[in-house]
Parts: sequence; structure tokens; C-alpha cells
Amino acid sequence: MQSIIALTPEKCEELSIQRQHHHDVHLQFCKVIYTRQVRDSRHAHLEQPQAALSWKTKALSRLPGHRVAFDQCKYGACCLDKDGLAIGEEVYQFADFKASSCTGYDTSMRPWPSTLPT
Repeated sequence: MQSIIALTPEKCEELSIQRQHHHDVHLQFCKVIYTRQVRDSRHAHLEQPQAALSWKTKALSRLPGHRVAFDQCKYGACCLDKDGLAIGEEVYQFADFKASSCTGYDTSMRPWPSTLPT
């Protein structure tokens, strides 16, 4: 679900169909697996860019657990250009059901709703 702008009505319709398919297939699958892991007391973890629109979808917006946003470059996970400077710096966010997995990052942790979606 990239932030792509369609320049023609045809491309707009195509993009809308692709986004709906992405939500209905991929994101719903992620939600099902995540909630099954939580329900069965196993570890669950999802990661995407913080600004990703998918965090606002019905599939991911109400996942149980904790959400953490952090700059991966602070932890050495960034790409460097030919001069050794960081490029494509992006803040990532992950959802994790275990609070212990979310501690220790140079950021704030906020709990999500504790009830599992039905």
C-alpha cells in the first residue's frame, strides 16, 4: 500500500483495485496469523514503515499488543551512499504482543487495545 498517485482515471481505478486486493489478501492474512499467535500464547510481531497507510486499515489498526516506532539508523540498520552518508532514512514501526520485546528502544512504547478482534 504505497503512497502512489494515479495520474489518470484508469490508473486511479487500477490502484484502488490493487489496494483493496492488498488489504483483503495480504493484510487480512497478517491479521489472522498475528491474532492466532496471540490467542495461542505465542510470539507475534509485524513490522512496516511508520508512515505506511496499512497501519490505518481495518486489518491492522486494532491489533492487540504494543506498538513501537524507532529509527533503524540509530541501531546501524541503514543504507549508505557512495560517500558513506545514510540514505533513505525511515522510521519503522512494529507491533509486538510482548512488552518485553518493545523495551530498550530509544523511543516511546504505547499499548494497543488489549482485546482480540473477533
